[in-house]
Amino acid sequence: MRTYLRIAAVAFMLSPAPGIGQVTPAIAQSQPEVVLGVVDFNLIMKESKAGKSVKSQYDARKSAFSADVERKRKAFKDQSQKLGAQKSTLSGDDFKKKVAELDAQGKAIEASLAQTKKALDSNLNKALGQIRSALLEIVADIAKKRALTLVLDKGSVVLVADVYDFTDECMKGLDAKLPSVKLTGAN
Repeated sequence: MRTYLRIAAVAFMLSPAPGIGQVTPAIAQSQPEVVLGVVDFNLIMKESKAGKSVKSQYDARKSAFSADVERKRKAFKDQSQKLGAQKSTLSGDDFKKKVAELDAQGKAIEASLAQTKKALDSNLNKALGQIRSALLEIVADIAKKRALTLVLDKGSVVLVADVYDFTDECMKGLDAKLPSVKLTGAN
């Protein structure tokens, strides 16, 4: 990993900056040759077996969460309407008390839903982090085998020749190493 950081620092130092001028030939000769590779990380995260596995699990949980939100909203609305219908039969103090209870119940439901959403998002980020970690190991292994000194994300590159792109090789490696990832937490 340190080698890649050194290489990135060298690439930065070798890039011409305004007002600095060109790198002297002596410095350029002492630096390693830049051997470039490009990987489409976004494509791999979406199209790999693990990425698709996480997406389908997340979509199912998000759908269940949305259904739960809708069910709780409807129940709250029904309770609110029932309370509105009781307004004429309750004393002013009793009505205010019931409104306060309903408001407290509504806030508790909102807090519960927010906590569930936060947990769902956190579980998604953990699963994606697991995929990213495995992918970075695979990229590093392939870069070492190919003696690459610089690997860029294809999303950050404007134009690149296909010869530098090793996305397919990384996808195959990830699919073999990590065919699926379980989204943790309650369903």
